Parts: sequence; structure tokens; C-alpha cells
Amino acid sequence: SYFSKTSPKPDRTRYEYGFVAGFPILQNKLFGFVSLDHTDLQGTQNYRRDLFLDSEVAAPWLTRGNDTPQNRAWIQGILGRYPQGAVPNDPGASNRTYATLQEIDWPDKDYSVRLDYEPVSEHHFSARYQYTRNRRETEDIIQGENALQNHKQVNVGLTWTQVFGGAFSGEFRYGLGLRSTNVDIAAGNDTPIVRFTGSPVSGTILGNAGSYPINRHQTDNQFVYNLYGVLGTRHYVKAGVDVRLQELDD
Repeated sequence: SYFSKTSPKPDRTRYEYGFVAGFPILQNKLFGFVSLDHTDLQGTQNYRRDLFLDSEVAAPWLTRGNDTPQNRAWIQGILGRYPQGAVPNDPGASNRTYATLQEIDWPDKDYSVRLDYEPVSEHHFSARYQYTRNRRETEDIIQGENALQNHKQVNVGLTWTQVFGGAFSGEFRYGLGLRSTNVDIAAGNDTPIVRFTGSPVSGTILGNAGSYPINRHQTDNQFVYNLYGVLGTRHYVKAGVDVRLQELDD
């Protein structure tokens, strides 16, 4: 039942706000558009991990000639990553399980600006800029378990549309994409990779088992030109070129 639960109840709040606005800058010539969108999930989530028992910490750590100052210091460094004062408090799970609440902060932000310009009826220009950022920050109760995610994207687009007489139109487009994907170990990327297996409920994984860090920076350029129109009364013609250049620094 609900009243038999031993885990604390998490508390989360989601904040979301934004706005959109469109407005003329030059009458019948230049028009602007802006938007903003923010979301942020804050609060706590359930967290359960199995701890070392006092009897295990008190027992000999190293045998067979391995009891050296360097090896003891390494083991002490692993034990020191566990929260001080934490004791098993979830006997319904196991005699070594520790249950608590873990703080989270996961904001997302998006901004965009667009301009539309038509100096004459035969030419139309548009430009768009978008910036997006996503962060995932989770409390590192056992130092070295969690990763800090910090992703950024920038997109720029330019379009020029031209009308040739009444039968043909041409469109040039340029796009730039800048993507930065960053996932770092919150306690430092020099965190040793240690996995505890055979734990009754939830064992610790330090250093995320070698999957992280990820530091990837990508640049994309795209050039497009399309020409289309009508030949006579029975034929429609379209021709185009699409060139894409990509650079990846991983």
C-alpha cells in the first residue's frame, strides 16, 4: 500500500513560458518575427543505492601481498566518493540499501529570429537565426556516477527567391548548422571506471562504464539552388543543385 512505502516522495516542478511576436519594420517591405521558449524541470527524484556495510569496511581490504600504500589509497578514494553519514535505511529492499531524494535541474531554452524583406515584387529575401540549449544536471550523491549534459545548437538560414518574368522562378538557400554535444562526468572526466555487480538492489557505476565523456562539435553547410517554371501550357520544368559540407570534431 501507499503507507508501506519506505522511499521518500519526490517533488518536482515544471516551469514553462514563452512568447511569439511578429511586427512590421518597414511598411510593405520588411517584417520581423521573434520567439522564445523556456522549460525547466526542477525538483527531486527517487534514488536508491547499495552501500558498503560497516563490517565490510572494517575487514581486511587487501591480501596476498597487495596491501600497499598506493592500493589502500586507491580503495580509500573509492570509499570516499560515497556520501558521509549515509546508512542503509530501506530494509524492505535489502540490509545495505540506502534510499533518498536526488535533486535535478533540466532546463531547455530556444530563441529564434526571422526577417522577411521584399524590396520589389520580383525579389524576396528571408533570414532566420535559432539558438537552442539543453542542460541536464543531476545531483551526484555518489561522486562519479552522473554526467553533466550541456548541448547547444545554432542554425542560420538565408533564402533568396527571384521571379523571372511570369514563367520561371529561382530560389537560393544557404543553411549553417553548429551543433555542440557535451556529456562530461560531473565529478571530472578523470573519474575511474568502476562497476559493482551482484548488488541486491542497485549497484554503483562510477565513470559511466566508459561511455562518457562525449565532446562532439559538428559544422554543417548547405547550398541549394532550384530553378522551376512552366514551358508552354503542358510542361513544368524543375532543376536544382544541393551541396552539403560537413565537419565533425569528435
